[in-house]
Amino acid sequence: MLLDGEMIIPDDYSGKRSLFSVKIDCPVKGKFFGKVFVMIFDTHYDKEDEIHTITLYSGW
Repeated sequence: MLLDGEMIIPDDYSGKRSLFSVKIDCPVKGKFFGKVFVMIFDTHYDKEDEIHTITLYSGW
């Protein structure tokens, strides 16, 4: 998933912000390669091409 042109439905809305959570497989070769992570981020209606506040949690 590249998050470029993807149609992802927000989990929550707060004012002009949309909050998303997406499960991703770690693409970085090494100890965590292929492990599932939960990525949480938000977007702002005035800056739809930007992602803000990216947080990763282990999903295992």
